[in-house]
Formats: sequence, structure tokens, C-alpha cells
Amino acid sequence: VVVGKNMNYVGGVVSRNCYANIKRDFSKLQICGEALRFFDKIVKPDLADVVVFKLLEDFLVIMNDKDISFFADANDEDENFLHYRIFLYAFLIKLLAILGYQPSLGECVVCKKNILENDYKMDYLNGGLVCKEHSKQGNATVSNDVIKFLRLLFDNNLEDFIKYKIKKEHIHQFIETIKTFIKYQNIA
Repeated sequence: VVVGKNMNYVGGVVSRNCYANIKRDFSKLQICGEALRFFDKIVKPDLADVVVFKLLEDFLVIMNDKDISFFADANDEDENFLHYRIFLYAFLIKLLAILGYQPSLGECVVCKKNILENDYKMDYLNGGLVCKEHSKQGNATVSNDVIKFLRLLFDNNLEDFIKYKIKKEHIHQFIETIKTFIKYQNIA
């Protein structure tokens, strides 16, 4: 980047990876476009955080080079977009966690007591799970499997995370939990 009088401009570039497999697959291209739009919206200009950009690179490399399948049973070609969508939301929430917006999944966000299994209520406004005592009307119930899947995501890198499986009946809740968390945190 060359610093100009009124504006900086690109003086030259060298391509490290063209991501040819993403370019050839419209579904992958669409998902990567969504990821990059979100990334551009939430990451501040001039942020020099290597971890944030490494996460983005990992996401793009996995989308380009790996088979992504989150179902235990066999799937068909038509489900690829759904797998990519799950991976997109995994990337988004992982990015938010790096930037300091990780939802609290181990203890009540109000009283800090450990949350018992099968007793998961999400308080999106406060950014995490609440115990029965602090649960109120409007808190969303989140399945045990979705909470476990989210915890696996935060405990692993993206490459290891794509090896885990989720039941098809929990996919919608996984995606909606992340979408709603982003919305309530007023992040993007």
C-alpha cells in the first residue's frame, strides 16, 4: 500500500492463494461472500490482529480444500449448501469470540453458577446461558446437543471442528442461536 496525498492506494500485489475451488462452486462462493461481508463489517480498518486474519485464512482454505460434512449419515450433493451454511455460522461465532463477544456457555450470566445439562435457556440480551432461577419469559430454550456443539467449536480450531457431527434436527437451532446472538449483541 502506497500512502498518497489524499488517499492510500494499492501499489502492487502477489497472490498467495487464488482459491480456485471456491471460484468454481457457486454455493461456496456465496457462503464465502457472506463471510467476507461480515468480516469487513465487524473488523476495524487498520486492525493488525494476526489471530483474526489467520481465522479468515483457515476458513477460506477449508472451504477451498476440504470436504465439509456435519451429518453422521450419508448425505447427497444437495445438502452441501447446508453444510457450508453451518460452517459459515461456526466461523462467524468463532470470529466474534476472538473479538471478545463469546457467549457464556458454562455458567449463568447473572449469578455465575454452573448450568446443569438439559437446563439450557439462552438470554441473548445478556450474552449467554441463564440458570432456572434467572430464567424469565422470552429466554430461548437451547438443546443440550447444540450447546455441546458450540462448546466443541470454541474448544477447537476450525479444521478440527469440521470433523464433528450434529443431528439434522439441531441444525436450524444451531444457526438460529448464532444469528440471534449476533442480532442481540448489536454487532453487525
